[in-house]
Amino acid sequence: MSIASLSELKEAVANQFVTSEVTVHLPAAIRLVEANINRNVRVRRMLQRSTATVDGRFIALPEDFVAAAGLQLNTVPVRRLEFRTAEALDALKPAYAAGGAPVWYSVVGGEIEVLPAPDGDYEAELTYYRKLPPLSDSSTSNWLLAHYPDVYFHGTLALAGPYVNDPRTAAWAAMYDAALQEMIVEDDRARFPQGRVAIRPARVFG
Repeated sequence: MSIASLSELKEAVANQFVTSEVTVHLPAAIRLVEANINRNVRVRRMLQRSTATVDGRFIALPEDFVAAAGLQLNTVPVRRLEFRTAEALDALKPAYAAGGAPVWYSVVGGEIEVLPAPDGDYEAELTYYRKLPPLSDSSTSNWLLAHYPDVYFHGTLALAGPYVNDPRTAAWAAMYDAALQEMIVEDDRARFPQGRVAIRPARVFG
């Protein structure tokens, strides 16, 4: 069974049900799978780099931002900023009132805040986890479907099942959890080929 596009995914999922009523619920189920991935998964295929000029304390986050992986100033040498919570950053502000080259950063709402406030223009490079590009009629595949079609397949089954009261929903959810865990373990092995692979929780159903 080949699942390489949105239409093939919908067909493969629909074929598992005895009722055609499920087809109207497949778009919602697919969106929920994508939301679960964005909320619970952090793998290397989600990483993206973005640069911006920092000339004030706040930098707007990219629209597809999910979580920060690192922030650096592209100076010579490169200066890597340290992450602090918003509360911890507030506590540090009195000591950095004069401004200077940023040392710390935090994510506050839809922005990154740096401390101290820059004393000039700096090029900042953000490494971040981006949202999974959603499947659509005009964008029929993405990295998840191309490399891990079983995640999409079992996740869509598990999230479409309750719409038609299918008794196999729990089994599909377990298969989805297993597929997610295998994806995460594979990602860890690729990132840390010489180290031990730690099992990271990936359950999103129950």
